[in-house]
Amino acid sequence: MSVASGGASNRMPTAHELEQRVLSSRRAITRGHFILKSQGREGDTPVSCNWEIRIDHSRRRGDMTANDMSPRGVQQASFRQVSCFGDKDHYFFSDRVPNGGGQLCVVVQNRDAASEQPPLLIPEPRMLGLVPLDFVTMQSSHSESFIGAADRGEPLLTRDTQRSMDCWRISYTKRNGVSVRFWIASELGESIVRIEQHFSMQSRANSHTDVIDFVDCEVAKHGPSGMWFPTSCFYQRVEGGNRVTREEKLAIEVVSLNEPLDSDLFTLAALGIPSGRRVAMLGRPAESLLWNGSEIVAAQAEKPSILEVAQRESRSRQIYIYSTISVITAFVAAVLVWRFMSARG
Repeated sequence: MSVASGGASNRMPTAHELEQRVLSSRRAITRGHFILKSQGREGDTPVSCNWEIRIDHSRRRGDMTANDMSPRGVQQASFRQVSCFGDKDHYFFSDRVPNGGGQLCVVVQNRDAASEQPPLLIPEPRMLGLVPLDFVTMQSSHSESFIGAADRGEPLLTRDTQRSMDCWRISYTKRNGVSVRFWIASELGESIVRIEQHFSMQSRANSHTDVIDFVDCEVAKHGPSGMWFPTSCFYQRVEGGNRVTREEKLAIEVVSLNEPLDSDLFTLAALGIPSGRRVAMLGRPAESLLWNGSEIVAAQAEKPSILEVAQRESRSRQIYIYSTISVITAFVAAVLVWRFMSARG
């Protein structure tokens, strides 16, 4: 079987070589602007979320809009939140109204400190199709969690078809017993068009349930870059052979790939924060600060907010602010934690 890679060759590629081609094509994306619309369900509860994500080397910005959900799964008011990693600082803003009313402050901190807080992380579009998980849960993995994984047995490479396309199929078993399979379509720039993981999940009753997570991807060539990238992903978790417990339909609009982005997009002034919002500067001397629509200014003396008091008391009290951020991002963080644990079997 012949395969093309920088010129014709009659030698059959190895699984490692194919995996490296897949990873190299994604690592070559250093800039990107993506709009993603997610519709899915958790059990019988519908879940929806929209993202606009911009990447410019180390700078990253994710704008999310979603709906709060009541305990009975009824959609409530929509809210917007932004997590932005600029050159030196990280900015977080949400217009979600807390349960007790009022407004949440804007949080500014060192970007390295923010990168260690999962609720502030932005899902990585460049990992779409490389992991058998839905879009939000992907941030619990990295690009080599499944493609070229180190913790596995010898991969098996065979020819197969997927959706009538001639593909390479790579399959292996991880050391923890999770079985992984994925299909690479050479005609689509050696893109992954399907990836699966199979494992056994222990229930509270100590019984075991067979679980399959899979993602099917539609792929197209995009814009001036001519790079192949998913246009849609369909994810499902199937338990016990036929019971669908989670699914997501993700529509992907690639606005640009490897084209210049305005550096001002990664600044506080570009985040659309209303004038008058209080600002918490973590890791810096405590001050009463406001955002005036164009810059951070000193606030007039008045009774401090709960968040400001928490910041002034001690560094340990900053945990209150972090927990507030976690509440704001419960749509992302809470789902992420339990999904990641269950995905590992």
